[in-house]
Amino acid sequence: MTSITRFNILATLTTGILLAISVSYFFIYLPHHNYEQQACKLKADYIATYKKTIQNETNRVVNTLRHRYHDFEKDADFHLSLHATTLQHIVVGAIESNNTSTTQQAVAIKHAIDNIGFAEQEIIFIFDDNNNLIYDSESRQLEHYNMPARVKAEQIQQQLANQATPPINNPITITIPSQQNDAHLKLKLRILDRTSMTNHWRIIIAFSTLEIEKTLQSRFLKRLAQVRFGTDDSGYFFVLNKQAKPLMIGALSPSINDDLSPLPMTGTMRPITAKLIELSLKGGGFHQFQLFNPAHNNTIEDKIAFVTPAPYWGWTIGTGFYTSELDNTIQDGQAQLLEHTQHRMQIGYIVIAINLLAGLAIATYTNRHVHCLEAKRAAHLRNLEQYKQVIDEICLVSKSDPHGTITYVNDGFCAVSGYSKDELIGQPHSTIRHPSVPKTVFSEMWKLIKAGKTWRGINKNRSKDGGSFYVDTVISPLTNDQGEIEEYIAARYDITELLEKRDEIKSIFATDSLTTLNTRHQLIEDLNIDTDSMCLALLDIDDFHGINSHLSIDGGDMVLRYVSDHMIDFFANKNCRLYRLHSDIFAVLSLGNIEQLNVHCHQFLKRLLENPVITENGETFNLTLVIGVACNEDNLINCADTALLQAKKDNKVLEIYTASQEGGREKSRTYWINQVQTAIKEQRLVPFYQPIINLENGIVEKYEALMRLIDEEGNAVPPGTFLPILEQTRYYPEMTRSMVEQACCFFSTRTDNFSVNLALDDLLRSSTVEFIVTTAKRYGVTNRIILEVVETENVQNYDLALNVLQLLRDHGMTIAIDDFGSGYANFSYLSEFPASFVKIDGSLISKINQDDKTRILVKTLIDYAHQGGMKVIAEYVSDEAILKTITELGCDYGQGYHFGQPLPAKETVLPENSNYSLFETS
Repeated sequence: MTSITRFNILATLTTGILLAISVSYFFIYLPHHNYEQQACKLKADYIATYKKTIQNETNRVVNTLRHRYHDFEKDADFHLSLHATTLQHIVVGAIESNNTSTTQQAVAIKHAIDNIGFAEQEIIFIFDDNNNLIYDSESRQLEHYNMPARVKAEQIQQQLANQATPPINNPITITIPSQQNDAHLKLKLRILDRTSMTNHWRIIIAFSTLEIEKTLQSRFLKRLAQVRFGTDDSGYFFVLNKQAKPLMIGALSPSINDDLSPLPMTGTMRPITAKLIELSLKGGGFHQFQLFNPAHNNTIEDKIAFVTPAPYWGWTIGTGFYTSELDNTIQDGQAQLLEHTQHRMQIGYIVIAINLLAGLAIATYTNRHVHCLEAKRAAHLRNLEQYKQVIDEICLVSKSDPHGTITYVNDGFCAVSGYSKDELIGQPHSTIRHPSVPKTVFSEMWKLIKAGKTWRGINKNRSKDGGSFYVDTVISPLTNDQGEIEEYIAARYDITELLEKRDEIKSIFATDSLTTLNTRHQLIEDLNIDTDSMCLALLDIDDFHGINSHLSIDGGDMVLRYVSDHMIDFFANKNCRLYRLHSDIFAVLSLGNIEQLNVHCHQFLKRLLENPVITENGETFNLTLVIGVACNEDNLINCADTALLQAKKDNKVLEIYTASQEGGREKSRTYWINQVQTAIKEQRLVPFYQPIINLENGIVEKYEALMRLIDEEGNAVPPGTFLPILEQTRYYPEMTRSMVEQACCFFSTRTDNFSVNLALDDLLRSSTVEFIVTTAKRYGVTNRIILEVVETENVQNYDLALNVLQLLRDHGMTIAIDDFGSGYANFSYLSEFPASFVKIDGSLISKINQDDKTRILVKTLIDYAHQGGMKVIAEYVSDEAILKTITELGCDYGQGYHFGQPLPAKETVLPENSNYSLFETS
C-alpha cells in the first residue's frame, strides 16, 4: 500500500466520522432538545391563532353592519321618493279635475289618498299657494310616539325654515323634540313644490327613522345569531347594549327577543359584561375570564372573548372561545411534533449507519481508483512520450522562456536550420529570423501570445548556411495554475517544398501545354494588374472547324503550333505578351498604343500570307485570321471579343472596338457589377429552366438551369450581356453558388434530373466545390444533379481539374461536357474526363443543314462520344428539320426552342405533363 493510498483511506474515514458526528447533532440531539420547548410553545401559538381568528371574524361582522346600514338607508330613500312621486300624481290629478274651489280640491285629495292606503308610518302635509294646510295625516301617526294629539305642521315648517336652503325634491332628516320625555322624533322627509303649472302647492311626505332603524336592528341580529365559524362551527357572536345587557347571544334559544328587549342574565354575568362594555368604549380588545361551559356540564372553564364597538346604536359586538376547545387540537399537534421528532431521530440513526458504510465503501473505491489513476497516469506519460516522438518526426519543435530565449529544440529543428542544440539553446529566436521578414510580423506575434492566445502563420527563416526555409508555425503559451505564462512552445512544419510545388503548379496553369503561350488564366491575372494603358487583340483562325475536319486532330495541333511559333517570332521585342485563350483563339496584350498594335497586327497577317502552312503530305495553304482590337476599356476581353464578332459580321480581317458596336446595349463594367450585386441581394438573379428531350420517346428527362438577371422592369436579361464582365470579378463565385442553391432547392420537391453550368474557375475553387457537394446532399439531389462543364474551359483543366471531376462523380453526381466541338483540343482529353454526357455546341447544330462539312463533323463527334460510352445532347434545336437530322445522325437528346424556351421556376411543368410528339404526322 503506497503512502498516497494510506492517506486517501485515512482522509475518507476521518471525513465519515466527522460527518456522522454532525448528523448526530442535527438529527438526534437538536430535535430531542427542542421538543419540550416546541410543545410548550404549541399551546400559546394555537391560542394566539384562534384569538386572531375571532378578532378577524368580529371585524368582518362590524364591516357587514356598516354596509347593511348604508344599503338599508338607500332603500328607505328610494321608497320615500317613489311614494312622493305617487302622491304628486294624486294631488295634480285632484287639482286638475276639481278646479272650482280649494275646499273641493282638498276633499278630492283626501279621498284619493285614503283610497291608495299609504303606510301608517308615513306622515303627509299638503299646503296650497297661500301656505294653508290642505291635508294633514300626522294626528293618527304621532300618537305612536307619545307626541301631543296634534302636532302642528308649523313645527315641521319651522325646522325647515331653520335651514339655510330648504331642499326641494331631495330626502332630508329633521328632529322634533318630544314634550313628554327625552325621546325625540327623527323624520326623514321629502318636499315637492310646483305640483302643477297653475298651482304652487307644497307636498311634504315623511316617516320616522326610528322605525327604519328598528327594522334594520331586528334583521341584523337575527342573521348574526345564525352565523357560525371555527372548528366544527363552534364559534358564535353576542351583542350587548349600552347598559351592558345582552340583546343577542348566538348560543341561546331563542337568541333574540322579538321586541329587541334584553335577554335574561345571571348575576355572575354582570361583572363580565360590564368589563366587556368598558373594553368596547376604549375601542375594543380581548378579555379572559372564567365561565360555565354548557358543553362540559356547566364546568367552570377559561374563556377568551374579543369585543369591539358597533358603529351604530351604542352596541358592543363580540365573540369568544373556551380554551378547552383547543385541548384536542393541541394534543394532536404535540403528537405530530413528537412523531416528527422521532422520525428525524430515526433518519439520523439511518444516516449515520449509511455514512459509516459509505465511508468504508468510498475508502475501498478510492484505493482502487487511485491505483487506476496511477496506471492511467503512467499510460498517459507513455502516450505523451510517443506523441512527442511522432511530433519530433514530422515537426520542428522549440520552446523558449517568456523573454524569447530558446530552452529546447528537437532534432528536426536542428536538421532543417543547420544549427546544433548547443548552438541554439540559450540564444534568442531571432537567430533564425530571416532579414526579409518585416519586424511588424514578429511584434504582432508577440502581442498575441503574450495575451495568452495562440498564433499561427507562415514564416520565412534563415538557416545556418545563409539559406532560407519556410515553415507553417503554431506558437502557444504554456501557463501555470495561476494562468501566468511560464514558457512558449512552437511547432513548425517545413513547407519549403510545398511552396515550390505551388509555384510550379501556378506556372502550369499559366502556360498552354500545346503552344507554350500564356493561358487565359494568366491573361486575367495580367489584366487585373493595370488596364488603363493596355491594348488587347484577339486573333481567331478563319474556318478552323473545316481545317480541323480536314487535317484531323494532329493536323489541327500542327496549325496551332504554326500560328504560335510565328507569333512568338514576330512579336518578340515589341513589348507584348502572347496568349492562347482556348481552341483557335489567340491574344496579344500590348503596352503600347492602339496605332502601334494596329500596325503590328496587319504586318503579322501579311507575314502569314507570305508563309503558307505545309502539311505532312506536302499540301500547302494560307491561313487567314480575323482580329478584334480594344484599348483602355473597362473589360478588355469582352470589348475585344465584341470587335472580333463585328469583324466576322462585316467580313473584315481586323476591327477596332467602338462603343457603337454594342448597339447601345453594352453597359460599363461598373454598371453591370452594381446590377448583379443588387440582383443578388433582391433575389433577382434566378435560374430559368429549359427542357431536354429524349429523342427516342419524346419524354422530358431533365432540365438545364440557365442564369437570368431580372431587371427592375421585370425583363429577363440573358447572361451573355453581363457574365463575361462578372467572370473576372470576385462576385462570380457567388453567382455560381446562387444558381446551384436555387436549382437544388427547386428540384428537391421533384423527381426529374437537372443540370447546372460550371466553368474552369469553379472547379479550381475548393470553396465552390465544397458548396456544391454540401448543397446537393442537403437537398437530397446528389444522384440527380448533372454538372455541365464548359468544353472550351476544360482544355485548361489538367490533372487538378480531372481530380475534382472524379471527386464530384464519386459523390454520386453526373458529369457532362458542354459546348463540345466548339474547338478541337478537347478530343485528346475526352477519354480522360469522367463524363456521362456530351453536349454538342450550338454553333454546329444550327448550321447542320447548311454545310456538309459541319454535318460530317457532328456525325464524327457523335460516333466518337458513343464509342466512349457517353450519351450525346444536341442544343440549339430550333426547328423540325434540325430535329430530323440529329435524330438520323444518332443523337440521344435534344434541347432548343423547338421543344421549349427557358422558363422561370413557377412556369416549369412536371415531366409527365410535357411529353412531345417528335415529328408531325401527315
